[in-house]
Amino acid sequence: DLYYNQSMLFRIFVNELTQNLSLSAEDSRYLTNVLRLSAGGQFEAVNGQGKVGVYTLGDLAAQQERIYTEDNEPQAKLILVQPLLKADKLEYVLQKATELGVQEFLLYSSETSPVSLPGENKLSRWTKIIQSAVCQSRRSHCPGINIYDDLADLLSTARLPSLYYADFAEGALAVGKLSEMSL
Repeated sequence: DLYYNQSMLFRIFVNELTQNLSLSAEDSRYLTNVLRLSAGGQFEAVNGQGKVGVYTLGDLAAQQERIYTEDNEPQAKLILVQPLLKADKLEYVLQKATELGVQEFLLYSSETSPVSLPGENKLSRWTKIIQSAVCQSRRSHCPGINIYDDLADLLSTARLPSLYYADFAEGALAVGKLSEMSL
């Protein structure tokens, strides 16, 4: 029997798990140059929908060893409602919140947001950051991103459970139910 230690295998994100996985130039460079994985080495590929494949690295592609379903998501559904921030700060929030188990990001433009609503390039970058954080934290599902014009739009259109907020304004912590917050 082949000894398999799941915690030791590196992970990459792919859109689809196939028998013969064609690696992108970026993934190939990452596995061989950054992680120093050589031909015959094993790694995992995750599709962000609960499926994980174990692959053996070859010269031009990776050969599938097995696919398994993994459900290591938190029991409670964590949703982060976050105003848009400067690019680097929001990217950091997306990365760390994904690693902590947030399952959905609801972003909105506030009066004090330093940036406008993002375009396709920015959404693509955020998606890559989230995918990377999914691999880093060994999660099996990718959180979604939804963007709203403002908080009132978010509250009126998003189907949400009871939400609570934490406000650190003026050096004091205020916690309350979002439905009771004045907009």
